[in-house]
Amino acid sequence: MHARVAELGYSLLGAQCFRKNWFRQPTTPAQIRALEERGFFKKFDRIVFMGASMGGFAALNFAPLVSGAWVLAFSAQSTMNKTIAPFEHRFPYAVRHSNWEGMPFLDAAAAIPYIRRAALFYDPLDPEDSAHADRMKAPHVQLLGCCNASHQAIRLVVKCDALTPMMQEFADTAGPLRGFLSIGGPRRAKGYPVEQVFPWHVVSSADEIGAVGMAGTETAQPSSLLQPLPEMTHDAALANVILENQFKNHRALHLC
Repeated sequence: MHARVAELGYSLLGAQCFRKNWFRQPTTPAQIRALEERGFFKKFDRIVFMGASMGGFAALNFAPLVSGAWVLAFSAQSTMNKTIAPFEHRFPYAVRHSNWEGMPFLDAAAAIPYIRRAALFYDPLDPEDSAHADRMKAPHVQLLGCCNASHQAIRLVVKCDALTPMMQEFADTAGPLRGFLSIGGPRRAKGYPVEQVFPWHVVSSADEIGAVGMAGTETAQPSSLLQPLPEMTHDAALANVILENQFKNHRALHLC
């Protein structure tokens, strides 16, 4: 992450938790409060809290500690409290061995009104992540569905080389994030030196748009055989990650 942030000319301050307790301990918020009180964050034009899964939970909860901070979160839980989120059944061991009773920072949904702007990536086909996202709906929260990403939306974005431009667009503009997938255009035409785990067209050879197909310069010929992808483009990389993830988890591929 440091290299990606440095490439954009940004500064990075990381917080890491060595236990799966969703930062439900006093150390991290106390450190952030201390930095805010010392005026540390005033030297920056914009502060963005960013995290995935329990890191997304922490980013949403702790952002109100810094005046005007924004949040970019991936597959974030709103809470693991069973009374508040009875639909959440994942990570049973970690949840049992962490504290989910009492405020503060118990429920990220309670922090939403105090966050100036947020974007939340999640898989609308994942029941738990979708339910958490529903709890955090607000006019200033942009919900971005990544179908078939499962609980690994951040991995999908990284694998298709979209994280760096996404961070830049979010941090440098006040408007909503645009979709990072495209039909046509320069982004689709860009190739990546990435191994193709599933190097075949999913639909048919007639599905030939952009560099994945004939780059708009040739006519695709009908074929009864699977056709290999000529190169790994932005969209092909995304499809590759989705297929790999579904295959590994023995799950069918949803179409949406």
